[in-house]
Amino acid sequence: MDIQSFINEFDEKVAGLERALEDKGSMPANIDTLNGGIVKVRTKVRSYSHRNRSQFTKPEYDFSRIVVAEHGEALLAQSVKKKVNRVLCAGWEFTGLNNDAVEYVKMRIRLMEHATETPWFQMMSYLFKDLFSQQNHMWVAVRSSKKVPGAPYKTNTGATRQPVAGYFPLPFETLKLKNKGNGELISVMQTFADGNHQEFPASNVIHFFANRRVGFTVGMPDVYPSLEDISLLRHLEDLVQELIETNLFPIYHIKVGTETARPRTGPDGKNEVDIVKRKVEYMPPGAVYVSDYRQEVKAVSQQNQAVNMESYLNYFKARVIAGLGMTAMDFGDGSGTSRSNASTMSKNMMLDIEAMSIVAEQFLNFYVIRPMLMEGGYSPIENTFDNVEIKFGVIDREEKRASENHISQMFHNNVITMEETRKKLGESPWTDDSFDRSHQKMFSEPKIMITNYSPEKPFDGILSDLPVSNFSKKDVIPSGNSLGASYTKDPKLERGEKSSRGRNEPSNQHGRRVTAKTTRDMLLDELALKHEAEKLETWTELVDARASLTGEEVSWCSVAETLLWRLENEH
Repeated sequence: MDIQSFINEFDEKVAGLERALEDKGSMPANIDTLNGGIVKVRTKVRSYSHRNRSQFTKPEYDFSRIVVAEHGEALLAQSVKKKVNRVLCAGWEFTGLNNDAVEYVKMRIRLMEHATETPWFQMMSYLFKDLFSQQNHMWVAVRSSKKVPGAPYKTNTGATRQPVAGYFPLPFETLKLKNKGNGELISVMQTFADGNHQEFPASNVIHFFANRRVGFTVGMPDVYPSLEDISLLRHLEDLVQELIETNLFPIYHIKVGTETARPRTGPDGKNEVDIVKRKVEYMPPGAVYVSDYRQEVKAVSQQNQAVNMESYLNYFKARVIAGLGMTAMDFGDGSGTSRSNASTMSKNMMLDIEAMSIVAEQFLNFYVIRPMLMEGGYSPIENTFDNVEIKFGVIDREEKRASENHISQMFHNNVITMEETRKKLGESPWTDDSFDRSHQKMFSEPKIMITNYSPEKPFDGILSDLPVSNFSKKDVIPSGNSLGASYTKDPKLERGEKSSRGRNEPSNQHGRRVTAKTTRDMLLDELALKHEAEKLETWTELVDARASLTGEEVSWCSVAETLLWRLENEH
């Protein structure tokens, strides 16, 4: 049997053994009720790690190149820093329906900070810095059953896990991975420069990743295709530096002798050219060289002969910036760009940051918070009331405000319900208690009731004595005119209501009119000053009767003008 046949037969036996172990591991076990009795489902799909299964191998990408480039290229370092700062400044919060579960998660986070002496803020900084630069990050968990407010629980494979006492980040460029043939992680080995290593089982490791291709074990770094552009840009910058150093000080050409007067040689055998050369070499800075007519000094510049490097530098710089998912405006280069264009150009970067924050939310909720809740005796899988999630803040605040205004407008136009509105806004569901504390119940309804106060409808302290109301009984002055149009005192208006209310409810020194004045109202007000109320009322009924007969073709005011003589001549 040749060597290749032996290797193939050995691979088949190993693959058969792995399949047997997977089938055995898929059998139902005594699963704790906290995970809903769910049994892990395994796949037989092979990944690219199948050829190196059960062996420690380096990831598909050389992450040390990214670390070196980040330390040597300011554009890469600044792009990562700006994206990380966006997420950290937006902040985060833990949300859930069960307040006890939320407080339990916060308490566990505080205990982890004290135990590891690493703030949660710093852990988030490590996480997003690696996600934005390498699209990969890894935490190793340290478990302990002592002095941890949690109890062991069973996973979906039937294994018992001890509570987590703390998490520690691992530098991804120092790791080697051992995977099964289907790509499932077995363990991780951290290697050191002195040849030593440390292994961590997959059960104690959380691998955060983004942009991972199917069949690969790690995510593809977004900056990886731009590494060659960064290297070439740096090489061009080195050439420009050499060009500057070469042409910074001009080269002087000293011509000794002419065609008719050749350089002379002295009695000591020294040539005149050698004498001038030695004299120039040892001249101090700022010295003046004086010669006769046979010596000519001329400065030689290579500026006109050198290649213009500006266009090349701008081209490769633009390639690097585009490869980093940024714009020149994001780096402070706003030449020739307006504020509105700059905001539009930065939208793509905002979307990338929001997408990465969503990726981090999914991993943290699934691998950190959910096991933490199960350790505390909660059942987040079966009972959604016990579920707690981490939510990162808004990255693009302008887009968020526009979206919220659009959702509110949809609600006002009766397109969506209150429940749908709250869900789209990311708020908790609407309850009866929430409605009692709404602006409608606390301010709008009391204002309407007090505004329409009259002696026939007394409130006698029911609304005016409410602590949430800004109105009192003395603010209400019921009055009216001969036509029955009621006026009330103008209450304090909220900001944004004055312009619309001024058109719909005009006011004067006597108060505010409930409805807007029409042409008919103004005509009747003018006639009320000249005629008695009873006489005017009889004439108004006559005009109404005639106007009803003419229909909509003739206005009420036109009919009133034709019958005005009756009012004037009636005694």
